[in-house]
Amino acid sequence: MRIPDFITHYHLADCQPFLSLSEVKLGEQNSIFNDLLNRHKNDPGYYRRYGKDYIDKRKRIEDTLRCLWKI
Repeated sequence: MRIPDFITHYHLADCQPFLSLSEVKLGEQNSIFNDLLNRHKNDPGYYRRYGKDYIDKRKRIEDTLRCLWKI
């Protein structure tokens, strides 16, 4: 099996690349996440759907992975 020697990063055309939802502060979370929740309603070419608890689940999972990685 050949391992690629490059990395691909996809991002929305109207957003800068390399933003991390995990680093969004709670005060900023609503506007950014509301856009993700509702973008598919306004953009017919946007198919990704996020649930209302996506950010909380993501942060919990990432925290768990960080703890496990340190073991």
